[in-house]
Amino acid sequence: MTDSRMLAQADRTRGVHSSAFDLVISKLRHPPTRPGAVDRSPLIDRLAGEESRPIVSVVAPAGYGKTTLLSQWAAREGPAFAWVSVDRRDNDPKVLLSYVAEALDRVAPVDPRVFDALASRSSVPGSVLPRLGSAFASMTVPVVLVLDDVHLLSNRESRAALSVLADHVPDGSRLVLAGRDEPPLRLGRLRAARRIVEIGPDDLSFSRAEAGSLLDAAGVRLGGADVTALHRQTEGWPVGLYLAAGGGLVRRG
Repeated sequence: MTDSRMLAQADRTRGVHSSAFDLVISKLRHPPTRPGAVDRSPLIDRLAGEESRPIVSVVAPAGYGKTTLLSQWAAREGPAFAWVSVDRRDNDPKVLLSYVAEALDRVAPVDPRVFDALASRSSVPGSVLPRLGSAFASMTVPVVLVLDDVHLLSNRESRAALSVLADHVPDGSRLVLAGRDEPPLRLGRLRAARRIVEIGPDDLSFSRAEAGSLLDAAGVRLGGADVTALHRQTEGWPVGLYLAAGGGLVRRG
């Protein structure tokens, strides 16, 4: 799905549901890919090819291109993406779940009772989460639900909501959790059942060829030995290579 189609989908005329707070609509759109960003098609192909595994975990320190990878995946033709960029305000579980419900509703209508529960004083674990989990499980079209930066969640109920969502992924859909720490899921059980794809720093690090592509796109002209040396020095760390290319740390042709 192209960026323009994703933005059109995100701005459909159905509008935003009533809420106890104003939704920040930009949180529901995947960030545009940066000009000159390295194409991560091989990694996206791997993710798409393991569609039988409903949970995707993308975990790495800052600067490894987690969001870039997922934005490129979302921009491809394929299943619809429901995106939530998590921030610290989502440590209020009703805020987090309001964004999740709104993101899913932009793909296919969500049971209105979910929004009723969110707008009321209903208990999150006793009312909101069961309704949202059921609505997710009942999605009528395949969807990839992305929660980016989940490491910012410290609230117990917000973190518990991730497990509930993981237990209700409908057939043909995916739940993607990206952040700097392992998501608060029963990872051992998911691994044993082959229900999770895990992407880490080794997967996200640029290959030597990808490092060369980045430098070429940045207008940096280096010989093969210099590219190899820079790749070795940065260990393929994407932001390190970007800084080297953009900050004058390597000579330009």
